[in-house]
Amino acid sequence: DYHTVAGFVFGLLGRAPEVGDDVSHDGMRFDVLEVDGSRIEKLAVTFEQRRDQRDRDDAERDELEAELFDADN
Repeated sequence: DYHTVAGFVFGLLGRAPEVGDDVSHDGMRFDVLEVDGSRIEKLAVTFEQRRDQRDRDDAERDELEAELFDADN
């Protein structure tokens, strides 16, 4: 059991964290931004898109850009 997000990330790393460390779990990415000794002082959490969703989003964006380009001409 973990009582803090920082403790959870420490557990995922399996060692003392260092600035620049990152780890992913269950669709989330944790980036260590600041440490004080072995304690995480600041971290960033971002939600990772699944690769297939990113590919669909990229394809939709490309299609919209092509439509806009055609509309301008």
